[in-house]
Amino acid sequence: MSTQIEIPSLYESLHLNETLTLAKFEELNKDLEGYKTGSSLTWGTDDAKLKPADIDDIIFSGGCSHVPKAGADSLAKLRSQLEVFFGKKHATIKADEAVVSGAAIQGAMFYGYSDDFGCLMDVHPLSIGMEMADGLAFRVIPKDTPVPTRKSVKIMASGDQDQESKVVTNIIEG
Repeated sequence: MSTQIEIPSLYESLHLNETLTLAKFEELNKDLEGYKTGSSLTWGTDDAKLKPADIDDIIFSGGCSHVPKAGADSLAKLRSQLEVFFGKKHATIKADEAVVSGAAIQGAMFYGYSDDFGCLMDVHPLSIGMEMADGLAFRVIPKDTPVPTRKSVKIMASGDQDQESKVVTNIIEG
């Protein structure tokens, strides 16, 4: 099993065109199992203002839940870490079914069929900001802002403002 990875202009005139096999993918990721899992769990529960005992269940979706051999090993290690962190086992659920169920619930809420599902919303996981030519950066959309969203920012240009018709900026995330 393999896939083709193509990234034109990866850096300046350097183009990436590689075949990645499943065996190579597993080898590259073997040392990342459980990487920062503990700190991510702490950050997530703190951010939600919850204690581990407040969490009833965990749903695995994407990531290692879709990787064949290494995924099964990684998923088992992750489940073990979660048991230690939360102090209890969590029910097993098929990731694809969880995604479909979530989409169905969100669709029902969107069309007003029921509001008995609590609060389910998509949010920006990271802040989005702008970096100006002088290196000054500022946040435009804070993390956890519901999507879709729209924000606008007025920028005061320096120099001869009557002659400027555009401003170059970098959009940053994090």
